[in-house]
Amino acid sequence: MRPVNAHATAGALPPLDESAREAYARHARPRLMEVLGAVGLDLVYVRGLGDRLWYLDKRGGEVEVLDLVGGYGAGLLGHNHPALVERSRRLLDRGVPFLAQASARGYAGLLARRLSEAVGRSTGRSYVVTLASSGTEAVEAAIKHAELECAVRADAVLAGLRRAFQRVRSGLREHSVRVPEGLFPEAARLLDVPEVADLEDLFLRLFRRALDAMDREPVFLALEGSFHGKSTGALQLTHNPDYRSPWRRLGLRTVFLPRDEPEAAARAVANPRTRYLDLVVGGGGEVGLRERACTNITACFVEPVQGEGGIREVSVAMLRALRAAADEGGFPLVMDEIQCGMGRTGTFLASEPSGVRGDYYLLSKSLGGGLAKISALLVESGRYLADYGYLHTSTFAEDDPSSALALAVLELLEEGGGSLLG
Repeated sequence: MRPVNAHATAGALPPLDESAREAYARHARPRLMEVLGAVGLDLVYVRGLGDRLWYLDKRGGEVEVLDLVGGYGAGLLGHNHPALVERSRRLLDRGVPFLAQASARGYAGLLARRLSEAVGRSTGRSYVVTLASSGTEAVEAAIKHAELECAVRADAVLAGLRRAFQRVRSGLREHSVRVPEGLFPEAARLLDVPEVADLEDLFLRLFRRALDAMDREPVFLALEGSFHGKSTGALQLTHNPDYRSPWRRLGLRTVFLPRDEPEAAARAVANPRTRYLDLVVGGGGEVGLRERACTNITACFVEPVQGEGGIREVSVAMLRALRAAADEGGFPLVMDEIQCGMGRTGTFLASEPSGVRGDYYLLSKSLGGGLAKISALLVESGRYLADYGYLHTSTFAEDDPSSALALAVLELLEEGGGSLLG
């Protein structure tokens, strides 16, 4: 009996015949295949090159099809671009590891620098890049970094209250501060409680009020017609109710702004404000209370050109209004360029002609050139939180093969002085 060569068997490709289509219909996407079958699209494509796809007819002959879908923005360079195929072969021939935890990922570092430079040419800023495997993961990464920014601000408020209380106690011992007679009755009125007994009681009540304010459910802003992905967090930023309603109990609280109503951005910032009382010491050493407010918005997400929303360009006026709202509220403006960026509109960033700068940028789809599944979150260096890189990790993020392929995509886009973009 001839021994089975396991390596040869594993290396051979299974045939993509009718059984493969039936397997997909039964074990992968039953409902989707019903829909595709109704319009004659329940095909198995066996080959792709450039803007063409091929499937097998019933006699086994190849039938050519023009691909007008383009991977929903992922097929910027077409199927199996020769330069990317060559780089992929070289990576495999060299045995480049796809996983190397607890190490510096060389190609990931080169890609991060290249992306920072590419976006920086438009914005004049530098960025720290977090890589992931898909667009919706990049959205989730942005959600988490923005919420971490909120947590840091909240911690700073609470720490400031503690310092103020310590200053007052030290000042009382040194006779450099004094508690006015009406402080505790005023505090009781502002806190809406029957009585504030003493300084310790005042501090505890102020701290609890601030803690409650900081712990309120966060609000996110997005536009009507938006699409930011289908994972749990990103789904709640996606406007289409057909996608959201089956999971309406999960995820984030999002306010969807009218797409072409700039004044709505200003109203959105004015509404979700939280207020707390701060302990202050005046110039004369008198202890007092000051009401402070902060905007309870974690981030605003916007596609400069909406994809699933109907291929609609968001107006410059609306983008400027969102920028102004983000500046006033202290939250990041996230430019989701996953479907419209990477040169699809003639500039590397679709938002570039508007002159409106984001704080975060999201890239994916065509970043992998069709051969790699990769995405990127770029956070402006000045607001990037170093702990984020330790807190947010992913097994398959930053793999060198995907990063090296993404580098090749950027090289192709910049080839000939960016002639492909023009």
